[in-house]
Amino acid sequence: MPRYIVDTGKIELSKDRQMELNKKLQQTVLGYMAEHADFQHKPWSGTFPREWMGLLLDERLEALEQNHAQITKQLGAHR
Repeated sequence: MPRYIVDTGKIELSKDRQMELNKKLQQTVLGYMAEHADFQHKPWSGTFPREWMGLLLDERLEALEQNHAQITKQLGAHR
C-alpha cells in the first residue's frame, strides 16, 4: 500500500483548526477503505499515533509498530 503524507509546512493553524484538518483527513481515508469491496472483507489494524497527527493502517497488526517507529524517525529528521 502506498504511503500518503500531507505536510502543511509552516502554515499557521490554530490548535482547533489542526484537529479539524486531522479529523477530516482521517475520515476521508477510513471512509474510502470502508466503501471499497477489496477492503470490506479483510481484517485491518489501525492506530492513531500520539506523537503526530494522522493514522496508520495495515493488514498486519505486527507491522503497525514498525511502521510507526519508521515514520516517527523520518519526521524527526524534518522537524
